Amino acid sequence: IPGVIFSWILFLSQKNKIEKINPLLTKRNLIPLIIASIIGPFIALGCWILGYAFIDKPSITSIIGQSSVIFIILLSWIFLKEKLTRWRMLSAFLVFIGVILVSLNL
Repeated sequence: IPGVIFSWILFLSQKNKIEKINPLLTKRNLIPLIIASIIGPFIALGCWILGYAFIDKPSITSIIGQSSVIFIILLSWIFLKEKLTRWRMLSAFLVFIGVILVSLNL
């Protein structure tokens, strides 16, 4: 619920709201969007749970889970050609430092 509320606040604060939802209003985009929004999270969550099930040390799971931010930033830069902004690089650096600090305590 907090994620939905925060998403609506961000959406309502954007300029050109109608332009951003226009692709959702076309019928040819609607069916792939519904399928992707149902199957995508189901597959992702299934892989996430299966991945955790095969890890021998439970303390490593938190490190792997928190380091996903780094991989998301890097893979979106490589495959989706998103910009590497200062905020994204700073967040990846802070996550990397956090992963190192947590792994030192193991």
